[in-house]
Amino acid sequence: MTAIKSFFKTILYKPLFNLLVLLIWLIPGHNVGVAIIILTVLIRLALLPSTASSIKAQKKLKELQPEIDKIREKYKSDQQAQAKATMDFYKDNKINPFSSCLPLLIQLPILMMK
Repeated sequence: MTAIKSFFKTILYKPLFNLLVLLIWLIPGHNVGVAIIILTVLIRLALLPSTASSIKAQKKLKELQPEIDKIREKYKSDQQAQAKATMDFYKDNKINPFSSCLPLLIQLPILMMK
């Protein structure tokens, strides 16, 4: 477990901390609160493309939910056929049901640093 912590500390924690210190130094009055807000905005801007694609995928899934419900109702007794039909439906409509997990997987290491 120590190797994982040191990896995240080197890759994520130290650069973010150094960027925070730099922002504190650059801001007139050396206001820590404003530096934290600016750092948060910068991180959110960096994660914006993956978040936008995630939201787009969720919207598309929500629009197609009635058709997915029809598939579930049709193959209620056969789970394997239901899963196959659902995956074929996703493939036909070019939907990746796991794409909405990407931003969470990117943010998870940041939350695990403590």
